[in-house]
Amino acid sequence: MIGSDRVVALIGPNRSSHAIEVGAVAQRHGVPMITTAATNPGVTAAGDLVFMAAFTDQFQGRVTAEFAAGTLGMTSAAVLTERGNVYSEGIGRRAVSTPTPCGGRCWPPGSTPAPHASPTTATLATRPTVWSS
Repeated sequence: MIGSDRVVALIGPNRSSHAIEVGAVAQRHGVPMITTAATNPGVTAAGDLVFMAAFTDQFQGRVTAEFAAGTLGMTSAAVLTERGNVYSEGIGRRAVSTPTPCGGRCWPPGSTPAPHASPTTATLATRPTVWSS
């Protein structure tokens, strides 16, 4: 499509997994691309013609961890992600790696909290929409 229709610029795609693939093609053909919603830093790794308008996964993960610790007073959390989803995994990895101001504990995706984990962690792990401290 880029070659046959003489595309001069692309807006989108919006999913990170798609934008990573399309960005590489756009860069190879010298066509600028901007994605409005993709957030994985792999999107812009394609080159200097590929741009993101949204905050990266790293930024969103860091801010989420800081909000949970600083504003909500959380001292432990279980991070739940969708395996194979670059958006979910990217934010989850960053949230886990962000040091919390209160020295909180965080169990990364794919792990199981230790047997001595607090009831708060168990509640978060089984009911992820509940935030409590």
